[in-house]
Amino acid sequence: MVKQSVYPTRSQEVINFFSKGILPEKLLIIPIDFAKSDHLVHFCRGTGEFILNQPLTIYNTLEGADYLEKRINGICRKYHISKNHILIGGEDPPSYVLNFIHRLKNHDFKFVRINAHEAKKFRTNTRASSDSIDLNGIAQAMLNRRARDIAEFDEIYAALKSASRNRRKLVKQ
Repeated sequence: MVKQSVYPTRSQEVINFFSKGILPEKLLIIPIDFAKSDHLVHFCRGTGEFILNQPLTIYNTLEGADYLEKRINGICRKYHISKNHILIGGEDPPSYVLNFIHRLKNHDFKFVRINAHEAKKFRTNTRASSDSIDLNGIAQAMLNRRARDIAEFDEIYAALKSASRNRRKLVKQ
C-alpha cells in the first residue's frame, strides 16, 4: 500500500478511517483517559458532539473492557453505526492498560494513541485541567487526525523503560 500522507508518524489507518466518504454522524469516536484502577470514557460522533451527558467510569479489568464493549454495541444499535466506523483512542498508554487495550483490539476495534501534547493543544479550556477536559482534547485530536498507531511493546522495551525510571530515582536520591 502506498502512503497517502507526507507525515510519517500519522496513522494510515486513521487517515483511511476518515477518508471513506462516510457521513460524520455515522462515525463513533471514543476517547479514553487512562488511570491505574479505572478509566474515563466518553462517546463522540464524527461531528464532534458528545452522545452522553457525562463520561463513563470503566474499570481497568477484562470485565471493564467487556462492559465497554457492551456499551459500544448498545450505542451502535441506537444510532445505526457499523462496527467498522468506530475509533477508540487515548493518550500514550502506560503499561498497566495494555491488557485492556489488547482485549479491545482482539474484538476488532481500532485503537490509536494520541500524544499528550497534541491532546492538550486541542482542549477547549487551556486554564484548567480535569478528566472531562482531557477527554475533550483527546476527542478533538482524533477528529483532527492527530492519532498514531499503537506500537507493539516487547519485553526489551519494558525492561529499558523500567531501567530508566530506576536510574532517575537513584539520581534523585
